[in-house]
Amino acid sequence: MKQDVASLNRGRIELAERIEEPDQVPVYLWFESGFNASFAGMREREYHTNRASMLKAQVAVDRRFYKLPGVGPDFGIATWPSAFGCKIKWPEDGPPWVEEPLVRSAEDIERLDVPDPHKDGLMPLWLQTYEYMSKELRSDISYCLGGTLGPFDLASLIRGPTQFMIDLYRNPQLAHRLLELCTDTCVEWLRAHERIAGKLRRVFIGDDFPGFLSPDCFTKFVVPYTRRIFESFPISTRWYHCDGDFRLSTLALLKAIEIDVLCCFSPKVNIEKAKNLIGDSICLVGNVPPRDVLLRGTRSEVGYLCEKCIMKAAPGGGYVLSSGGVIDVGTPPENIDVMIRSSVAAGKYPVRTISEIPS
Repeated sequence: MKQDVASLNRGRIELAERIEEPDQVPVYLWFESGFNASFAGMREREYHTNRASMLKAQVAVDRRFYKLPGVGPDFGIATWPSAFGCKIKWPEDGPPWVEEPLVRSAEDIERLDVPDPHKDGLMPLWLQTYEYMSKELRSDISYCLGGTLGPFDLASLIRGPTQFMIDLYRNPQLAHRLLELCTDTCVEWLRAHERIAGKLRRVFIGDDFPGFLSPDCFTKFVVPYTRRIFESFPISTRWYHCDGDFRLSTLALLKAIEIDVLCCFSPKVNIEKAKNLIGDSICLVGNVPPRDVLLRGTRSEVGYLCEKCIMKAAPGGGYVLSSGGVIDVGTPPENIDVMIRSSVAAGKYPVRTISEIPS
């Protein structure tokens, strides 16, 4: 691989974001603590509680995969609920997690305020780790900025996922009040990022639970809040991640949020149908199955699925090859290499037509 492969790949992703055709299909690698810590031979608890260990693990993964993944703070989804005071547990071999719900009544919500990213929970640790990594690497890692847990996921963790889903039907006023608070929190968190490195080039919202909602609930409880976050950063490219199993009727509602990129969506979502439905205005990033193919598959199976995704989603532009969710712990590096090579070998334009690839 050429030394400038990472910068070339980023440039191709920028073209794909605009529904254009770069000279070849770019690739997006999404690693988190599980893979990173395992790759470096350390426990996840050490990874999360020692910033030098976190940096060491990420640098090892970044170098192994041609600097495509990038480096940045990584404390998992507990970062946001911790700022409200949720009790967090720190397992030896897992990311920090919310131990129990915080909100049990409407009165509990009224006692909550939008957290201060510089004082509350894991948020200041995240920001301090960003400054530490930037200083140690002596390079610009601002590309890792602009990410937030989505308001629906945050509300679900604070309230408890099952109870919050019940609230949508039995107590929608409480659900909306909590979503308002969570949305304000996401906006303030992203503004803290801007105070560090200037205007955000991208805003990335990760919201998995909405993938289980009906179109009606998605319209009422997801669209307005997610759109408000994006509208608060008008010059940023809008990345949205949900690896829930979207219905096609719900998938079409992503246009109402006016996102630019649907990132690492569930492999259960038919990528050809997604391309036909929203691919004219939304860049698709995905969706090779991370468990059944990248983790458990042979190299030939990985290559076949990667080529199939490219041929079904790349024609017309607006496509980035990636996994359908985060890359799992224990995924063979050689399988990831196959995905990278597929973006080079099978991803040259003009690609073959969809009809040439068997279903």
